[in-house]
Amino acid sequence: PLMIYRPPCIRPEWGGAAARNPDPAAYAALYQEIRGRFFVVSVADIEPGKEWIAPGGDLDADVKLHHGELVFETMAALFAEASMVFTTGGFPVILAQAVETPVFAVIGGYEDHTSYSAGARYSPYGWVDPINTYANCSHSVPAGQKAINLPSAKLKLLSFVNEYI
Repeated sequence: PLMIYRPPCIRPEWGGAAARNPDPAAYAALYQEIRGRFFVVSVADIEPGKEWIAPGGDLDADVKLHHGELVFETMAALFAEASMVFTTGGFPVILAQAVETPVFAVIGGYEDHTSYSAGARYSPYGWVDPINTYANCSHSVPAGQKAINLPSAKLKLLSFVNEYI
């Protein structure tokens, strides 16, 4: 099965981007928990000085489309054909829901999982929030305060994959 992986990215105009991204070690650990079950396509449009993958986020994938290879319509089609999307919060959650693809989001700071709950009626939606949620906070969230309960998160992710994939 095909899984879309969205690496955590940062852009200079996104003041909350560093806050939005989850703890990188926890994100990588969850990804590695399921990576072997999928053919993985990593999707990001990075450009020096404009958008870059956050430290620790450029993980192993079968295909990396990181340089604008996909126009929106092609990206939407790829998401629609995927068995699952694994992502941080943000646009990939919304796109997966719009094309009815199961999506699992690892939330950092800035928002909590309820930010995407409206789209859950269109596709299965799983998530992990930090232990201390900073819902709708546009301020910087210290990286040390994005901790998740990793054993619980792994069980939730595996349950999601087993149920929907």
